[in-house]
This record gives sequence, structure tokens and C-alpha cells, in this order.
Amino acid sequence: MLLIGAVAYGLGWSNIFQVKVVSITGSTHIAEINQALNSGGINVALGQRMARVDVKGIGNVLHGVDWIESEEISRNWLSGRLSIKISERRALASFLTPTGGTAYFDKNGVVFHSPVELPTLPPVVLMQDDLTYRHSAAEFIAALPSDLIDSFHGLTIYSPDHIVLKSGISGSDISINWGSSSDLALKVKVLRALLALPENKDVKLIDLSNPISPTIR
Repeated sequence: MLLIGAVAYGLGWSNIFQVKVVSITGSTHIAEINQALNSGGINVALGQRMARVDVKGIGNVLHGVDWIESEEISRNWLSGRLSIKISERRALASFLTPTGGTAYFDKNGVVFHSPVELPTLPPVVLMQDDLTYRHSAAEFIAALPSDLIDSFHGLTIYSPDHIVLKSGISGSDISINWGSSSDLALKVKVLRALLALPENKDVKLIDLSNPISPTIR
């Protein structure tokens, strides 16, 4: 019991194990991260007892920052280093919010806001800015295979049943009308078959809204 008590005291109350270094890696937005932690009631100071660092609280606060995809927090008791490893979301496309600001979709269709203005990205145009249209865009983007993500030039949601993708997958710009995001695997298969035909090398428009009877122009 005495040994257990001594260990508990050493970890929790003594000055043996203190925070000597706070390391934040994976992001250059250190000020924004610290601001989020402070706003969430988390204040990590050098000299603070390591056992008193609220690791779970740090994770909860950073998990609520929409531009952070994942976070990893660890303590090195011997060196006194508190490490916070950040993985930021990478923007695939941008869209205008109802207030005139800019928000972004990542490759998984997650909507987030960046702490800084990002370079020009392919636009997602929502003909009606409401949750249904944003959900349609997110669902569609999340289901796209990697080559269509890599050749993504823009997306217009005319309605949840009328989704048009601008793509460079054929080597030149083409517009692809997908209809809705349903049966997307079949539509992608039909798209690949159409693009493989030599007579379609100069196609500019593919309508896959009915994948059983696609049309091209």
C-alpha cells in the first residue's frame, strides 16, 4: 500500500514529472489550435504536472475542430514532452455558404472550414443551398473512385436527382450527368466502357442518369 501510495503521489502531486515541452506537429496553424484549446477550457502550461494534463479533454476539443481530420495525443513521462499530432483535412473542392463565406469538401465528402484561405479549387455549385443538396454532394464525392477524384474539375448539384461532374478523366474536359448518386458503381462501370471506345475519344457530354441506356455527345 505504501508503494502504491508513493507512486500515485509521484505521478499526481510531486514535481518530478512536469510538462517541459509541448510539441504540435502536422499543422502550421499552431495559434488556431491553441485558441481552440483555450476556448475549450484546456490550458497546458510548461511546469504543469504531467498527470494533470487532460489528454482526453484535448482530444475532445480537437475532434470538434472541423478542419482537423484526426489527432493523436501522447505523454512522455521521462522527457516531459506532451505531443499533439495533427492530421488536417485536405480540400477537394470549395463552395459558397449562405453567408457568402467559403467552405470545403474533402475527398470523403466531409464539409469543413479552413483557418486560412486556400488556393483556387474546383467549385461545387449548389443550386439550392440547403442540407439536402450539401448531403447529396457529400454522398456523391465520398462514393467516387480515386481516378475520378484525381480528375475532379467541378461539380454542380442542380437537384439531388441531377448531379453533373466536370472531369478530365478522358484527357480533356467532359461533363458527366449522373442523375442521382444511386447505382454509382454501375454508372462508373458504364462510364469506363464508354471511354474505352475509340469513337468516344472526343466526347464532351455523357449522360448516365439511366445507365442501361446512356447517351453521349
